Amino acid sequence: MMNAKQYLTFLMRSMAPSQAEVASMERQRKQWGRLRAAQTGESELEAAYESLAGPLSELQTEFLSSQLWPHLLAALASEKREAASRTPFAVLPLRTVNACAATAPNGEPFLIIDGGLLSMTHFHLETQIIVAAIATARGFDQAVEHHGRALRFILQYYEGEGEMSFPLPDPSLQIPVESLYLATVQALAVETFVLAHEIAHVVVGHLESATTKAAVPVAGTELSLDVLHQSWEQEFEADALGLLLYQAACGSIPALQGIREPARSVTPLLFFSLVALVETNLHREDGLSTHPPARDRLSNLLSVIEARMDGETLQLAKGIAELASTVPTLARR
Repeated sequence: MMNAKQYLTFLMRSMAPSQAEVASMERQRKQWGRLRAAQTGESELEAAYESLAGPLSELQTEFLSSQLWPHLLAALASEKREAASRTPFAVLPLRTVNACAATAPNGEPFLIIDGGLLSMTHFHLETQIIVAAIATARGFDQAVEHHGRALRFILQYYEGEGEMSFPLPDPSLQIPVESLYLATVQALAVETFVLAHEIAHVVVGHLESATTKAAVPVAGTELSLDVLHQSWEQEFEADALGLLLYQAACGSIPALQGIREPARSVTPLLFFSLVALVETNLHREDGLSTHPPARDRLSNLLSVIEARMDGETLQLAKGIAELASTVPTLARR
């Protein structure tokens, strides 16, 4: 029977996009790079987008594996590090705002990060930067209109299937490159926390104690995954330990140095605004999701921060949590 690494490779190949789909995605990335360069006046951005070749999920897996994962492993105690380092993970082209643990045919665990989580986290955070720029340049009403369109696109993305083009940047809207860079770093902080959350499940033994599994079909394929269902208590514990692991590692991750402390320590909480948006508007039970509601997870994390960090950090965290608790219910168009 296939072990975890072999099975994960099999899944990635089974779900890989066709050559035509990869070519279409590469054309979109190049177009996006040209327009983003025009927005910021930074020609280097076009070259950066030009250099990205191949399926997005493979690019995401490579980046997480090389730039984030090693720092999280290094932050673990040595007796925990070995178990985590034996657990493979990958980004799969799934349209959910989720990550999960699953088992290979031989019973070994592996971790899945859904591409939809990574893509929409970045899009959602970047939207906040663009909305602020529109408000300054064109007024509040246009900013509100753009914000509504962007949030509806996120919901359409999670509901839809097949290839879906992202809304293109408006080259006539000038945006400081530093602002877009901040959104990118914030998204990387969220991705690091998501990885840390999944590592926490491994190192504290949640996978071994899981008593239920669900054979979840994988959209667009004939495959199904044996997904391990953790209890809500275990999810709260993984959130808490994942945040502490993120905080232990983030100072050593070069990609996260664009955010200063104390803001960097609580940046992952921005993720729950996206989760709350999906929960509020889609009301969908996703077979790959075993997590408590966003508001409950935030309350749990605020308790962790209050117990361990100073007042300024706690106030920043409460501000982020308040944003996540005020997500709109959108009229569908």
